[in-house]
Amino acid sequence: MAKAAIQKEIFGVKTEIDADERTAEVVISTTAVDRDGEVVLAKGGVFENFMKNPVVLWAHKHDDAPIGRALWIKQGNKKITAKVKFAETEQAEEVYKLYSGGFLNAFSIGFISNKSHRPEPKEIAKLPEWANVWRVIDEWELLEFSAVPVPSNPEALAQAVKTKSVVLSDGIKADFDIDVEEDDEEIHYISDGVEKAVKKEPAKKEPEAVELKSVSLDVDAVFDVTPVDVVKVEPFVDMKAVVKEEIQRLKGRVY
Repeated sequence: MAKAAIQKEIFGVKTEIDADERTAEVVISTTAVDRDGEVVLAKGGVFENFMKNPVVLWAHKHDDAPIGRALWIKQGNKKITAKVKFAETEQAEEVYKLYSGGFLNAFSIGFISNKSHRPEPKEIAKLPEWANVWRVIDEWELLEFSAVPVPSNPEALAQAVKTKSVVLSDGIKADFDIDVEEDDEEIHYISDGVEKAVKKEPAKKEPEAVELKSVSLDVDAVFDVTPVDVVKVEPFVDMKAVVKEEIQRLKGRVY
């Protein structure tokens, strides 16, 4: 089968972080049915070319600098794991903190399908979850894998940004579609060991006193009382009705 276009597969997993090494061990692919009704067989992955340039990207952005590299990849029958070493760039540090803080838990592979088939009845009988699968990808070549914001929790991340426990760049905020409004200034009070946050409210202003002054009015100047000519308006006459009545009178029907 001819090579297809570049495809992407997303998996959300628990990420194991090593803070000393600034690394993460992650699952980048499994044989689970994806959202598009496809199955990518883990044992069908080809990694020789990828390992010559084992880049890890952010959100499959091929025109951006990588955020890390893969130290190794382990291929099993049902899943593929990798160890990611994050770069020491500003964006990489930002993404690393999102994973270590639990706000990100997904990676996605970018690959080219080399060989695939439609599930056969005997396969579906053995794996009922393949009943709605339209394609099984038997052989594929890994091009890259990426840290992605799906299926992270944008609401939790937005709250973290709001409380300033996480600082995101404008680019990452755009990728997460996060628009955070700044809170009002807060004042913290400590009482009996309990910290309370109280919203700072603007001081209420007393209404200003208004001095009332007496004002004399020239009635003639305010109201124009100059007399005007009275125009006599004649009442409306329905000539058609008058002519009709006259004809009836002449015929002796109206007296």
